[in-house]
Amino acid sequence: MKYVIKHIDEYEQIECIHNGKCIGYINYKFANRSVWLNKIKVDKECRGHGVGKTLLKIFENEAMTLRKVVVEGKFYPEDEDGMVVRRFYESNGYKIEKEGYETELYKVLREKHDLTGIDVSYEKVNKR
Repeated sequence: MKYVIKHIDEYEQIECIHNGKCIGYINYKFANRSVWLNKIKVDKECRGHGVGKTLLKIFENEAMTLRKVVVEGKFYPEDEDGMVVRRFYESNGYKIEKEGYETELYKVLREKHDLTGIDVSYEKVNKR
């Protein structure tokens, strides 16, 4: 598997590529001292194999490189996978700030992750 970091319009995106196919991605947007986690998605058949966790680690390292120390985001617990998503975030150190239709989450970043052995590259993408 390889992970590709792209800049697409106003968002950054990290994709997990396996056998030439994108099997998961995370997209986000930088703000002043924080970063907005817009969405993370992993193909259902690929879940439980560390793809989402690795996407988060790469994302958090990118944020810290740019001195962004707070991650903020939302998810929608009414979706069929709402509780699975909540457990995923909580198991990766995220805190639930406000519950409801749009459940808000955050994490204060403290240190970078060791990405030894993970193939990460950067790709420049033209604006759409």
